[in-house]
Amino acid sequence: MKEIPKGRVFQDETFNIPWFNGIKLEKLIGLEDPDQKNREPIVIYIKGEGLKWQKFFLDVCFGVWENWEEFNKEDDAYWYIDYTDEFQLYNQLITSINCIESQFQICFENGKRLILRYTNPDEFDSDCELLLEEETKPNK
Repeated sequence: MKEIPKGRVFQDETFNIPWFNGIKLEKLIGLEDPDQKNREPIVIYIKGEGLKWQKFFLDVCFGVWENWEEFNKEDDAYWYIDYTDEFQLYNQLITSINCIESQFQICFENGKRLILRYTNPDEFDSDCELLLEEETKPNK
């Protein structure tokens, strides 16, 4: 695998993160603002097996992916939520991570898909939400 660039790697509506393909998820930590009425992920940190910490978020009509290689839990202004536990994703094999039309999708080998998106897709300054979609099977 070639070296992952440091700093802001992507800032666009659509891109993919190929270095996570085939990697087990070790940790997924979200920062949420305790003053918000609804739970809203502001920034999400991700750690894959054999990789250093990276983070992603949505910012007024585009997705952002950054690689600063570390995670510091120093800002008391936010709640730090362990989404790995909340969604039971520890050690799940990632098949792909994509930002598609300003919506992040982390797809897993078991068919589940974690999505970070705007609550109102017509307003790119609306709150964000994180949800896990289960594998759907076609009706027979």
